[in-house]
Amino acid sequence: MKPDHHVTYFRPEMSNVAVSPALQAGEEAELHRLLKEQARKINELSETLREREEELERQRGEHDRVSLELLENSRAVAVLARNIDKSREETERRIAKRISSKILPIVMELKDNEADGKETRELELLESYVRELTASLLGGTNCLGVLTTTEMRVASMIKNGATSNEISLQLCISPHTVKAHRKSIRKKLDIRNSSVNLASFLNSEM
Repeated sequence: MKPDHHVTYFRPEMSNVAVSPALQAGEEAELHRLLKEQARKINELSETLREREEELERQRGEHDRVSLELLENSRAVAVLARNIDKSREETERRIAKRISSKILPIVMELKDNEADGKETRELELLESYVRELTASLLGGTNCLGVLTTTEMRVASMIKNGATSNEISLQLCISPHTVKAHRKSIRKKLDIRNSSVNLASFLNSEM
């Protein structure tokens, strides 16, 4: 038999290697520097973010201010436009009433008193133009356009405060006829309430 050979392997012992103080201090200094650098960058980013937020808030405030100004201006323009329209309508209405109460009765009287056929036709045409004008100025709501020539004269005199007897004498018609014209005027102008004063109503319409 072969003799047993005992083989011994050398395993060096792992001993704790001491880190030199200088190396440890250097690593700590580097770590401190890195942390300080990161803190600086974080602070810079925070400051940039704060500035951006302030700028955004400023722009939002400016946007709100401009929006409010535009809204106020829009409202002011709308009010001005309504006032202009209202003033224009009132002016047109006054003109139409003046034409109806002052000019139209004269045209109608000339037409009725004119014997010549040609001039009568011309006066009828003029009357038509005047009625169309007053109707357009009143937005197509000239209620006086339904009255006849005589009724228009009677209405004009009633508006000016004339009594039935005065109307009868001036137009050479009977008081009964004047009363009939008054009744017809009320009916055509749709004045159903007997308590409504005809003269006051005509003053508001003529």
